[in-house]
Amino acid sequence: MMMKAIKYILLGLSVCVMYSGFAQNPKGSKSNNGWTSIGPNNITGRVLTVCIDQTNNLRLYAGAAGSGLWTSTNGGATWIKNNAFSGSAAVSAIVQDNTGALYVGTGDGMATASSDGFASPGVKNTYYTYGIKGDGLYKSTDNGASFTRLPDSEDWEEINAMKFDSYNNKLYVATDIGLMVSSDGGNSFTMASAQPIKCTDIKVSGTGIVTYCNATNIANAYISTDGGASFNSLCGTNKLPANASRISLAIAPTCPDMIYALVADANGRFAGVYQSRNQGETWRTIAPIGGLFDPFGGANGQICNQIVVSDKDSSLIFLGGRALCQGQEYDSEQNFNWNTINSTLFIYNITYHNDNLYLCTRVGIQKYNITNRSFSTINNYLATMQASTLAIANDGRFMSGIPNGGIAYLENPKSIAKSAKEINTSEGDAGNCIFSYIKPEALFYTGYYGYCYRQASVSSDAQAPADWYGNTNRTTLMDKDKKYPRWHPDENNLSNTYAIARANPLAFWESTNDYNSIDSVMYIPDKTYVTGDVICVKSSRNNYPIWYKYTGQDTLKRNQDTIMVQDIVTSRFFIGGASHKYSQGANVAVGAPVYMSTNALDFANTPSFTCVFRTKDSTEQVLDLQVSQDGDHLFVLTKKYLGNTATYSIYRVSGFDTYRTPEEIDVSKYVYDQSAGFTTDNDRRRLVDDTLVSDISGIDITSICLDPQNNDILLYTTNGDGVGNYRIYAINNALSATLADADIVSKEGSGIPEKIAVYSALVEMSNSNIAYIGTEQGVYKSENFDTDSPTWVLYNNGINVKVPVFKLIQQTKLLENNHSITYSADGQAIRIEFPGVSNYGSIYAATSGLGIFIDSTYFNAIADSPRGSIAHEKTNIVVYPNPTADFATINFDINSDCEATIQLIDVTGKIIYSKDMGNIVAGNHNQRIDCSNLSNGIYFVNIKTTNSNRTVKLVIQK
Repeated sequence: MMMKAIKYILLGLSVCVMYSGFAQNPKGSKSNNGWTSIGPNNITGRVLTVCIDQTNNLRLYAGAAGSGLWTSTNGGATWIKNNAFSGSAAVSAIVQDNTGALYVGTGDGMATASSDGFASPGVKNTYYTYGIKGDGLYKSTDNGASFTRLPDSEDWEEINAMKFDSYNNKLYVATDIGLMVSSDGGNSFTMASAQPIKCTDIKVSGTGIVTYCNATNIANAYISTDGGASFNSLCGTNKLPANASRISLAIAPTCPDMIYALVADANGRFAGVYQSRNQGETWRTIAPIGGLFDPFGGANGQICNQIVVSDKDSSLIFLGGRALCQGQEYDSEQNFNWNTINSTLFIYNITYHNDNLYLCTRVGIQKYNITNRSFSTINNYLATMQASTLAIANDGRFMSGIPNGGIAYLENPKSIAKSAKEINTSEGDAGNCIFSYIKPEALFYTGYYGYCYRQASVSSDAQAPADWYGNTNRTTLMDKDKKYPRWHPDENNLSNTYAIARANPLAFWESTNDYNSIDSVMYIPDKTYVTGDVICVKSSRNNYPIWYKYTGQDTLKRNQDTIMVQDIVTSRFFIGGASHKYSQGANVAVGAPVYMSTNALDFANTPSFTCVFRTKDSTEQVLDLQVSQDGDHLFVLTKKYLGNTATYSIYRVSGFDTYRTPEEIDVSKYVYDQSAGFTTDNDRRRLVDDTLVSDISGIDITSICLDPQNNDILLYTTNGDGVGNYRIYAINNALSATLADADIVSKEGSGIPEKIAVYSALVEMSNSNIAYIGTEQGVYKSENFDTDSPTWVLYNNGINVKVPVFKLIQQTKLLENNHSITYSADGQAIRIEFPGVSNYGSIYAATSGLGIFIDSTYFNAIADSPRGSIAHEKTNIVVYPNPTADFATINFDINSDCEATIQLIDVTGKIIYSKDMGNIVAGNHNQRIDCSNLSNGIYFVNIKTTNSNRTVKLVIQK
């Protein structure tokens, strides 16, 4: 094809009419009733215990690690949350006594191998999920219709196991302070163990024999043959190992003299199965180390360590760890055959009933029938998904990282079934995830150790890093074989020195009217166009439609002329990594990077990546990323490792709006000098790095977020103790601050319970006086956040459980439905839809035990603006920095050509500044005004156009 001419047309302010302005719409329906579950109903988190009702085999009780007590009345076919139970979100043990009374123990103390089982304070730090603290033991005498907390138990933070001795009418409870016993239905308790040491296991025979185990640095096991009056150790010479880290016991129901033990060594690995035939006097090994099976899967087995004996055959036992294993005595020499039934379960508890094993696992309840040797999953409506991360799409679809389960994806948020599918399950742990709002069907998510994938849609194949990072030196960010998120170009020389993060942060900044773009699109007309025609061009980087009015004088002829059009559709994808070592003749330690790609949405080509930031310390990890609304600033939260302690820093990288070429933004090579610090050899780099917060210690910083109305305010949350170290802070001059002059204030205020962590925060997009925080015990809300001492109130209606909330997101992206029009050879119009945002203003919460919730209080309906016609006028205004001492930039959008005037008005109504902008064209505009001569106080910026009159507050603070 011959091209007659090439005409260059930049979509600048002087020539373009942009039809992507937003219609002025009425508020959508409001709901002040709090939260509504959006699922999923079919993905289950960790279940810690199951109890079968002793008078009704179809009634089952289950205790979840993050959502309390659940009940089934049909044998596990379906489940319902027991809202009468108001105790801790972690239900860890359930038993019944001779009267049928139900006892429910709380506290997920066995969630980790750490000394106390909990973060201090808080149930989660940056990398590991810790157990939720319990609040004692609860009793119900009406099948769970109501509960009373037993008074002697109120200080118990862990109940790790519980058994009722029907022979002696005693209730035994394994707690964090020792083995407790009650002979009066729980009205009072005494300590049965010899020492106040954390107990992990308790077993009782039908004849009153009692065994229990503890777990300090060295585990021990004990037995009582006198109804709990005295206990003797089962460890030592010719007995169980004296250097174990975890021991679990089982008494054979048909032969109480026979006891079995499953042992983990000092490193938490499998250390054998033991049998005693004389009530623990002597022991023999029946499954040695190094055999054909390993219930712990060759890994740390302290969390999953269970053993049960058949109630019909004392020589048939089952082991639960990372695998379910079976042992059976098979000859007169009392030898055992061993086999692995399932190797991927992660079993926290086993309940044996009527030849069925009810297996409490990391993904709900599995039922194994011993006779048929068959498994069935009984998780229907056991909606206990533990969400660690969250991403929300334009239409309410979500992705969420779930521990030990990859990424959950809900494709239809309006579905009654609320069924999600799991993707990326091979990576084995929760990862971060994010949607684009320009290409909302695309999925981006990380897996174990930050291994990042992208998919063009949920039905497309996932592209692993080698597929979309490429294999060249500059674009390959990691090597999966080493499984560590270095995000470093020199993949052949990576070491595994520092990688421990499992949820590398992701961020997008996107705009459909980026008039500072330096990119352009070569457009060949698909029909004849004349002056004044509206033409649809596709962005070269993401195929999104660009609508503009052709102002050239020459007629554009189909397939003959060519024009160059400014590509004003921009998408920046950011990903943060870990510090690492690489070799260039010798091992060199380098800091953690943030990489950026502007064509990550181009699924037809391999995107390019540029390192835009690197930490100055070679032991730092990037934890969180936030991008300012105008795209000019990137905020980076990091963690630095100092032995067993850690410090946190917050950085700002500025200049993305001005500097666009790879040379201007690339960190390039790096040099570390102990005296001089960090340098880069890229003399053309123009981005500016500033430190806002440096080396905060004594607390974990858990997240950062920006005030949508005023990006000069950056919030960060912590797990501080609420006294000397607060749990929510605001940096009031985040866009300009340096370490020396950062204006940091506490937003702790009043109302947040003592010693609970705060994990996430957001400021409501239309009212900076309203803020939400996600805490260890649910969501709290403030309606006076703009004051020096905000008041926080529990805002948990609909969630109804004091469950950890790790992520809060508000849909702040304002994008209308769009479409493209192209013409076929015979002149037929081909229309492709590009969905806009339909959940604008909605707020979402990711809970660690009940899945995802939505709050529609601030939902706004957005009308569809037809392309090719002028939409109703709406002028969006952002002023920054705000407060300011000297200059302020006014950024505003209009969507039709019009006259415009900018005014600055004081609190008395006096106009102190006015500028006639004349006739301006549709699009995004910036106007800088000098405020240096103004006194401190509140002012108002007013923008008048032909069809609108909008005002925003400006604060002068010197």
